[in-house]
Amino acid sequence: MIKISEKNLNVFLNDEKVGILSKKSTGLFFSYDPHAKQAISLSLPREGQTSPFFQNKVQFFIDNLIPEGDAFALVFKLFKPVSRNAFDILYCIGQEVAGALLFCEEDAIAPQNNVYRDVTNEVEAFLRTKDPRSIEEVVRARFSLAGAQHKVAIYFADDRIFVPEDYSPTTHILKPDSREFPGTARNEHLCLDVAKRLGFPVCQHELLIRQGYDALLLGRYDRVRTNNTVRRLHQEDFCQAMGLPPIFKYQSTHIGRYGEYGLVALLETAQAAHIDIADALAKRCAFSFFVGNFDAHAKNYSLLYTDHGIELAPLYDILCIPALGSFERELSMDIGGSFNPDTISSNNFLMQGYDMEVYDIEAYANTLADILPDIVFDVAKEHAKIYGSHQIYDKIVHECTQIAMQYKKLSQQNAREL
Repeated sequence: MIKISEKNLNVFLNDEKVGILSKKSTGLFFSYDPHAKQAISLSLPREGQTSPFFQNKVQFFIDNLIPEGDAFALVFKLFKPVSRNAFDILYCIGQEVAGALLFCEEDAIAPQNNVYRDVTNEVEAFLRTKDPRSIEEVVRARFSLAGAQHKVAIYFADDRIFVPEDYSPTTHILKPDSREFPGTARNEHLCLDVAKRLGFPVCQHELLIRQGYDALLLGRYDRVRTNNTVRRLHQEDFCQAMGLPPIFKYQSTHIGRYGEYGLVALLETAQAAHIDIADALAKRCAFSFFVGNFDAHAKNYSLLYTDHGIELAPLYDILCIPALGSFERELSMDIGGSFNPDTISSNNFLMQGYDMEVYDIEAYANTLADILPDIVFDVAKEHAKIYGSHQIYDKIVHECTQIAMQYKKLSQQNAREL
C-alpha cells in the first residue's frame, strides 16, 4: 500500500488566518483558527466542525475551487502536482482563487502582494495568431478558476496585462473565444449587455477585437479596486454553499433533495442564512431561459460577501447555448418541473413561483417573452455596428425569438384549455 504523505496548508481570508487545510490518508480536513472571525462557507459553520458530515463538505468545497475538464488537465501539464487530489492542486495554484481565500504553505504568514509579470506582448501575439496553445499555457500563471472554459486571471492596468507572482490579487478574467465554438466571446458579451439593459447587475465586461480572434475581458466582481490597491471579497457558488461536489451542479445528476427541488434548494440554503434573494433568483432564472442560457447551473449562481452582508453575486457566464450549435436542448435546472425548454409555458413559471413564493414571476416571464427578442435584436445591431458583423449575432436573435414564440404559443394553448 502506498502511504499518503500528510501535508498542511494555511488558509487565509485576505490577511486573516482562518484555519488549516490538511491532507491525510483518510481525506481532507479543515480546522478553523480559534481567532477566525468569519466562516468560509455556509456549508462549513465554525460550530459544525464536530459534525460527521463536516469533512465531506470540506472536500466538496475545495473541489469546487479547481478547474474542470481540459482546464484541469492543463494544470498537470503546466505545474505537475503530485496527484489529482484537490489539495495537491491547490498546493500548486492556490495563490489566487475565486473569492478571498489564499492557500499558503505551512507556517507561512499573511502574504504580501503587488508582484506582477507583464504578459501583454505574449497575450496580444496569442490573440492575433493561430497559436495552437491555450491561453493558460501562454501566461503560465498560478491561479485556480473553476469551470472547463479556458480563461486566465489577470491584473489589468493602463491597457497592459499582468499575471500575479506569488499571492498578488488579480482584477479581471480574460476569456479568449472558443476555437471549437467560434463566437463565444461575442455571445457572452451580448448576453451581459442584454441583462444590463433589463436592470440586472452584471460584472464589467469589454470585448477585445484582434486580427482574427476575439476575447472577453471581465472585471472581477469579487475584487474592489481603489487606486493601486486591490481588495479581495469573499464569494462562494451554490455548490459550495449547499455542500455539494461540482458534479452536482447539474440538477439531474443529483438523486435526492437537490434533484427534486432544483432552484428551491438554492433559495432555501440562502434563506437559512437569512439572505433574501427569492425575487432576484427567480427573475434570473426567467432571464436565463429566454436568452437561451440553458446551462445555468448551481455554480453559475454565487453569494458575495460584502461589507453590507451576503448578497447574490452579479450575473456571469451567460451564453445563448442553442446559438452555438448542436448542444442537447435541456435545462440544467428545471422550471416548474420541466427540463425541456421546448415545453416551458407560463404554467411552469406559475408553479415555479409557488415553489419559491415569488408569485409575480409568471407575469415577469410573460413580459420577457414580449420584450426580450426586440432588446436582443437592438443590442445585436449595436454590437455589429461597433465590433463588426458576425454570424453569432443573427443566431442569437433567431434563437431568442424562437424561444419567446414557442413559450407564448404554449401559454396561449394552455389558457384556451382552461
